[in-house]
Amino acid sequence: MDGFNAPEEFERSLHSDTGIEHAGTDALALVLPSTRAVLTRSRQLADAGRLRVVCNENSLGLSASAIVRLAQSGQRPALVIFSDQLVSAHEATLLIRTSREDIYVSPLEMILNQRYGYALSFWGIQGYSMIEAHSTDSSAILHGIIDHLHQCSSLGNQWLLREQQSLRRPAIRTYNARRKIRMFRSALLAQYQPDSTDTEVEALMEAIDTLEGDVVDRQGRLAC
Repeated sequence: MDGFNAPEEFERSLHSDTGIEHAGTDALALVLPSTRAVLTRSRQLADAGRLRVVCNENSLGLSASAIVRLAQSGQRPALVIFSDQLVSAHEATLLIRTSREDIYVSPLEMILNQRYGYALSFWGIQGYSMIEAHSTDSSAILHGIIDHLHQCSSLGNQWLLREQQSLRRPAIRTYNARRKIRMFRSALLAQYQPDSTDTEVEALMEAIDTLEGDVVDRQGRLAC
């Protein structure tokens, strides 16, 4: 396995390592890295109706919330999940402590496995690691996600989402949240200060300061 350098290798790997030809009867979700070859071949297979692609909301495919709604309706198509794309604060909501660092990951794989009966197949340098449907071992699923993300790093420049992984870190989340709050504060001051009393402005700023403090406190508690 060399990072799926060619589309035909990707498809061959899908067949030999995961048995995707049986995915019509066995709900299967493949967790794969975002490389150009994998993205291209996944979309070709999706266009052919063989699977559905799950990615971030700004990419071509289903969002995490959309696939959960689909599963809730009773539909369980074969999936390719680009978990490395699920990095935003509303997509990666589980804070996990690892031996390397604390990071946020998406709960999607766990939900699909435990609630909707998807078997999970995580890509790695040495091949795929499988978790059967309806696993009761949540830690095994989370370990599968984290190990997959770590192994994606071995793909070097092929891995298109390398830089975005920093958004999983609590410190980056806190920085971005505080930055947005400060921008919000500035916008409110510019819009309302000319027509507001000092008391109104002070109350508004106090509420925003409280919100910023809550964000910092919450991140601190989660990291403990």
